[in-house]
Amino acid sequence: MRASGWIIALAGIAILGGCQESAKLLRPGFSDGEVRWGEAAGGLQAGIAKRTYELGREPAGAKPSMMFYVLSVRNVSARPVKFLWPGNPSLGEPEIPLAGNESVKIAVTVDAEGGAKSTEFKPAMRPLIRQMEAGEVKEFELRLAPKGFGMEKFGEGKVWAAYSNQQGEIDYGEGYGGKSTGIWVGEIRAGF
Repeated sequence: MRASGWIIALAGIAILGGCQESAKLLRPGFSDGEVRWGEAAGGLQAGIAKRTYELGREPAGAKPSMMFYVLSVRNVSARPVKFLWPGNPSLGEPEIPLAGNESVKIAVTVDAEGGAKSTEFKPAMRPLIRQMEAGEVKEFELRLAPKGFGMEKFGEGKVWAAYSNQQGEIDYGEGYGGKSTGIWVGEIRAGF
């Protein structure tokens, strides 16, 4: 089973990526708790785990008030699944402006003192299609800052994360591969 991930940033939440193996070589010094898996939908399943950094090994820009989690998405079907990549294009990939009908997002809810608060990420550029092979896992590091949830600090509580998409086809236009169909549609979530 191969695991990889990507980077996305926004107010209150950052979703990190790149090859997991490379990330560990470049930034060792963290451990992940047990993954808590949610229910599968359409062949994909979400899981979430707490990430703990060793003192002095935190990512650049990390603040003591931040919490870190890993959202895992795995293909539990016996066939490849096409899905929309919610991050920025990798080096050398086309940066195509949004068409306005994109629906892929990652949403995070923190239910702590003061009630449940949510934030979400939607890509700044048209999302690219990725294919996930049977058994493959993609990981997103979630960097949660209290300000992004309208809080002064995080208290004890629960955290949920969801990956969703309602767009079964996407048209990149001529020169970028045209129209593609058969993209995974649904929502998967996990939390604790």
